[in-house]
Amino acid sequence: NQFIPLNILTYNVQGWGTRALEVMDLIFKVDSPVCVFTEVGELWNSFKVPHFTSFYQKGTHYGGGVMITIGKHLRATRIDTVIENTVSVDIHGLSEQIRIIGIYWPQGQMRNLKDLSPFLVKGTILTSDFNATLDEWGSQSTDRRGDSLKKWIEENELTFIPINSLQINLYYLKVIETD
Repeated sequence: NQFIPLNILTYNVQGWGTRALEVMDLIFKVDSPVCVFTEVGELWNSFKVPHFTSFYQKGTHYGGGVMITIGKHLRATRIDTVIENTVSVDIHGLSEQIRIIGIYWPQGQMRNLKDLSPFLVKGTILTSDFNATLDEWGSQSTDRRGDSLKKWIEENELTFIPINSLQINLYYLKVIETD
């Protein structure tokens, strides 16, 4: 068995309606069959990503929302969840099944991270805009949200993986179940 790396693009769009073409260019530039977009806004459906299937969760405000797009050469199944600003998708057709959970956690929104625990299975990749900072992850400071996120990651035996920001100056946290 040969393993081929899977590129996963995570990007804070800040409004799909005005940035859809920029997003298309980015998807094809990084050759990513799996994409997680946060802050897509209410116009998420105004422009379809060619050759991709989209899974969307409405946000808690006009500019919020999360969308996961999966290349049509892969099969994907949405996992039902009632967690705000959260999309969960199982991807089939790879050497092993993986679950992608995309989250947008806006400033000021309360969230109980324990609500995510039932969705963490072997092969889960959680990628997000948590709006959290922790100095040991390369931030200039640590905030309360960063502290609680770190504690939750440790309690669930997850691993933090720093990702390449593609010079976009955005910061995301990505964790993967290790067992």
